[in-house]
Amino acid sequence: MADKIFINYRREDSAGTAGRLRDRLVETFGRKNLFMDVDNIPAGVDFVAHLNNQVATCRVFLAVIGPNWPDAKDETGRRRLGNPDDPVVIEIAAALSRNIPVIPVLLDGARIPKASELPDPIKPLVRRNAVELRNSQFGRDAEALIEKIRGALGEEAARLGQWRVRAIVGAAAVAVVFLVGWIGYHWMSANRSVADAPVVLGGVNSSITDWPWSVSVLWAGQFTCNGTLIAPRMVLSTANCVDREKPTKYEVATATDDGKHLKIDRRIPVTKIVVHPEYSDVPLKNDIAILELGMELPPPFATISAQRSADPKAGTLALVGAIDFRSKPGNLLQGSVPIFDCAAKSTQEGTICAGFEHGGAGACGGTGSAGGPLVLFSGSGRKYQVGIVSSAPDCSVPEEAYGLYTRISSYVDWIKQVVPDVLTTRPDHSGP
Repeated sequence: MADKIFINYRREDSAGTAGRLRDRLVETFGRKNLFMDVDNIPAGVDFVAHLNNQVATCRVFLAVIGPNWPDAKDETGRRRLGNPDDPVVIEIAAALSRNIPVIPVLLDGARIPKASELPDPIKPLVRRNAVELRNSQFGRDAEALIEKIRGALGEEAARLGQWRVRAIVGAAAVAVVFLVGWIGYHWMSANRSVADAPVVLGGVNSSITDWPWSVSVLWAGQFTCNGTLIAPRMVLSTANCVDREKPTKYEVATATDDGKHLKIDRRIPVTKIVVHPEYSDVPLKNDIAILELGMELPPPFATISAQRSADPKAGTLALVGAIDFRSKPGNLLQGSVPIFDCAAKSTQEGTICAGFEHGGAGACGGTGSAGGPLVLFSGSGRKYQVGIVSSAPDCSVPEEAYGLYTRISSYVDWIKQVVPDVLTTRPDHSGP
């Protein structure tokens, strides 16, 4: 990812000055490193999903606040900040939840609203240091803002149970997972923020001994996403959480636990990042990457699905797991998710869909779950990986129903080109 700067603004409140600011920032940082919705959203694309994807890739987020920003109303007279579907609120909440540096830019005497004036997901905005931008001295104020942005780009910290399944999930597990989904749905309805979301909604605590090849990916020393060890020096993850041009900023961390707490064990530098040559973030497709490590790690290594026939069918329950080191000690959560047919959702080839109609279970977006494994069990009771968490729903938003997982079997030939000794399933799905 480049040093992208996201400009968030409200059209009726600050479109003119926001456009002027964008032009000034283009001069300093380049057009490709700026995102502003007026000219960057492709035709026919779901704009909410597109904006969330863009927020996830930015390094600095500017919240442009004009004098009328707190009290802006829609065509029905409803206060826009009170609308949970308001794009300005959604974008700011996404940035805050990902620990992206958020700089409020106050236009012509505007003030930061009080916490009581803001919806819960963006209340932390009041604790961010603001920068003034006055049209009467635009040049001077813009230069001061640029210095703040440069500082943020240099210092930014990146985004960031003992339940063992030993056999094929039976009818009793189906009842349990649907109960978990119902509980999870009502958790979402309580207006919790993304920052409060677990890496796996409806998940239970697990142990690294159950997921011994699971690792976490760190950027500039901070937890950002998950991955799986598939060879002594190779980690499988998603392309959307890494920057192939800056591998030296990344490390892979193994984990250890004492039965109660998960802790970082070893930190290994990344020397190379191989992203699928046809990866695209808009629309999101071919979301897969392999990280090469600076030293070898011992087995065990994850076994991956080599045949489409080994993948889950619609109605099957799969298991998703993810490490969470947003705080220390960390934890590892796992949860069951039902598979359904992606065709009805017009998703890209190479994708597995999993979740409930009204949400409530599965990996949560913006928590670092990206790159986590989606697994099934072989006839011998061993896990094998069929998917990678790619685009997870925002678990703070009701009706965010399903998650998208990169289908590993669609990319097994590419994986073998990069990692010839990767462990794959046999035709009978019995494991390596």
